[in-house]
Amino acid sequence: MDSDDEEALVALLEEEADANTQNEEHLMVLAALASLLVSNAKPQRGGSAPGWLKAKQRHRLEGYCLLYSDYFAEAPLHGNKVLQRCYRMSQKLFLRIVNSICEFDNHFKCKKNCTGTLGFTSLHKCTTAMRMLAYGAPGDSLEDYGRMAESTTIDCFYKFYRAVVAVNQYEHPDYTIGN
Repeated sequence: MDSDDEEALVALLEEEADANTQNEEHLMVLAALASLLVSNAKPQRGGSAPGWLKAKQRHRLEGYCLLYSDYFAEAPLHGNKVLQRCYRMSQKLFLRIVNSICEFDNHFKCKKNCTGTLGFTSLHKCTTAMRMLAYGAPGDSLEDYGRMAESTTIDCFYKFYRAVVAVNQYEHPDYTIGN
């Protein structure tokens, strides 16, 4: 692990300690990032079966760190006005939607898979879905920024809009879409 990685990790941990937040997902991401930097793990072999290609390394933790530092950190790279222009809503509304969706659908909660690899965070999943809605973008166009495969992006989008409709019907039973 080189000194730049160590300095970045120390800066993230200090920011977390200073903010004194209890955001469980953010702490999980920091722990996974720390273990990744310490181990510098290399894949043990190729694909899951002989002759198959190995999975593409998408660097989802780095993608989350970029997303968080761009819009949601204490001193974000881009201010609230940029977030409002990009997603067509305020940061407060954005985070309220993310929290409501997470409470409703377990798919949007950050979990580890069977190999111990940390999955995408709720912020990550909702951001790609909202970006698709805001720009009318296809699933494969967000691969660079969202660090998600097209199939994962489309799955998040589908579950996101289903959850939004269900949460809306739960909170406002008299309101129907289109009226």
